[in-house]
Amino acid sequence: MDWNKKKKHADREVESAPESNDRVENSSVWVRLKARLQRTELYQVFIVRAMKRRFTKLIYAVLIYSLLMGNLYFTRTWFPPQSFDQLEKTEGKLLSLKKPPREGLYKMVILQEDGNRILLRVYLNKQEKDFLVNVVGDDLTVYYDYDLHPFFFKLNMVRIVNHKKISIVNYENYERLLNHYRGDKKRTIYYVSIALVLLSYIYIVNRKIK
Repeated sequence: MDWNKKKKHADREVESAPESNDRVENSSVWVRLKARLQRTELYQVFIVRAMKRRFTKLIYAVLIYSLLMGNLYFTRTWFPPQSFDQLEKTEGKLLSLKKPPREGLYKMVILQEDGNRILLRVYLNKQEKDFLVNVVGDDLTVYYDYDLHPFFFKLNMVRIVNHKKISIVNYENYERLLNHYRGDKKRTIYYVSIALVLLSYIYIVNRKIK
């Protein structure tokens, strides 16, 4: 019995050996890659040398903020505003209307006449929300266009909702949306320019330090 137990234990050790070797090999690959990265000039400039100076963390904080804001405004300019004639149109039954926690947009699901479902997002005030909640299951006519999420996936954005010839959500003034679009373009350039200036400053200041 003791010999059989020892044999089974030895077999388990032999079976686990390849897995252990794989882990060691993967770990050594990561160590080599990390060491190679740390030897690069960019790592030395932007991490090692930069962190020896005062105010570097503040500069990086402003840099990250500028990149985030630049990305936010850039995604807003991906799809330009559409006039009423350019909006997409769909008709169907309102299946659900929900507002996820910590989001400003309501999610609206429409069952189209061909049997497909379409997910749309819409800004609603309390009066509009209360009305639509009461007509879940009714047929709606929805006009929409597109926005780009900051994580770069496309959103179907509701602009107009009609229910039995009653307009629940009205389209904002097209010229107003166009002005916002132009302003977002300028803000994108502004924040990206700040980020580039800060990156250039860090590089120039730290590239010649030994």
